[in-house]
Amino acid sequence: MELKRKQVKALLDVISNDDSRAISAAFIDKHENDVYLVATDGYKFAALKLEAKAEIVAGQFVNREKITTWFKLANSKSVFTSETVVELAGNDVMGKFPEWQKHIDMPAIQQMPVVRMNAKYYLTMCELAGNLSLGLSNHGVSQFMAKENDNYYIVMGLK
Repeated sequence: MELKRKQVKALLDVISNDDSRAISAAFIDKHENDVYLVATDGYKFAALKLEAKAEIVAGQFVNREKITTWFKLANSKSVFTSETVVELAGNDVMGKFPEWQKHIDMPAIQQMPVVRMNAKYYLTMCELAGNLSLGLSNHGVSQFMAKENDNYYIVMGLK
């Protein structure tokens, strides 16, 4: 994983900054044989594939404040990598991260009804992916997912 500064800003937009939320951090977790940095605010979700060496910190959190500090100190040439995640990981966040794997394992629904979603959330995911034409497919009720370069991006539909 290599994120440019602009993509890290988008990652921060995905991580909840709401104090009433149980978790305001990214989580490092395994799915099948891969390791992911997982972030959500309940409306947007991203699972970014990390290099295998990040497995040593699986089950740990990366506090939003640590990512924010990295972002503020970064310049336009800085790159947020799997190594950065390993350096920032820790157990300084208490709580349980949502069961995220079930969302990416849902099969796509072939017939798509009218789509309604927050366009700003979709744009955030495009910026995080570094692709302004990120294609989404319908996965479950009001859930739209893109998979690109082994990373997952989910935007919840409007109710």
